Amino acid sequence: MERKNADLYWKNCQIMQENARLRRTAALLARENQLLKIEFERKKPVKKESTSAASAALTSDPIPPPPTSGCGTDSGSNSAKTADGSNH
Repeated sequence: MERKNADLYWKNCQIMQENARLRRTAALLARENQLLKIEFERKKPVKKESTSAASAALTSDPIPPPPTSGCGTDSGSNSAKTADGSNH
């Protein structure tokens, strides 16, 4: 039973690390999308208010950082500990 728990813990850690990586990628893509939108709006004749609103949108973080997990501090690390404290 402890071995199964340790395996599930390890899989959960891997899923959380992948989720954090995907969140970072999504944040980068959202930022790139905002910049491309602003660039597009600057190339076409528009009112100044719309470009100011788009520029203001860049200051906010669209995706909050992922919560920290108990699976270690290094997100790229493959050395998680099992429930009994030994390395997996």
